Amino acid sequence: MLIDHVGPERVNATMGDLGMAGSTLGRRMRDMQAEASEQENWAVPDDYSRAISALLDGSAASAASCAKMLELLEAQQNERRIARHLPQANRPRWGSKTGSLPGVTNDVGYVITEQGPVIMAIFCEDQPDPHDGEQIVGEIAHALLGMR
Repeated sequence: MLIDHVGPERVNATMGDLGMAGSTLGRRMRDMQAEASEQENWAVPDDYSRAISALLDGSAASAASCAKMLELLEAQQNERRIARHLPQANRPRWGSKTGSLPGVTNDVGYVITEQGPVIMAIFCEDQPDPHDGEQIVGEIAHALLGMR
């Protein structure tokens, strides 16, 4: 809806403003590979970590807008990726945005720990079974949180 409302040029300009130089929006999202006539979307994990950091520190937009975007990330219902190993009791604050295509399983987000936020962008490809990709993302997130 956002892409239709503001257009891909403005989305790409905003990503550029956030320092997301390696990522680009080439087409609308349709949960499938690009058709021959379309440019593919490209996402670089470091760019998305940078975007999450900008939301958390309030530099991505106004304070109210950043708070609303974090609220949307925290409404994530897929707990099989970054949140896979988070405790149910005393669960830390977390949020993420998943992405999937055939053979691709991604999750970008954060977990707020006692030592501060852990920001992660975990991209897996060549995983024919999406459940395997989700497990890999969860294991990497668990390892990152254990290093804190």
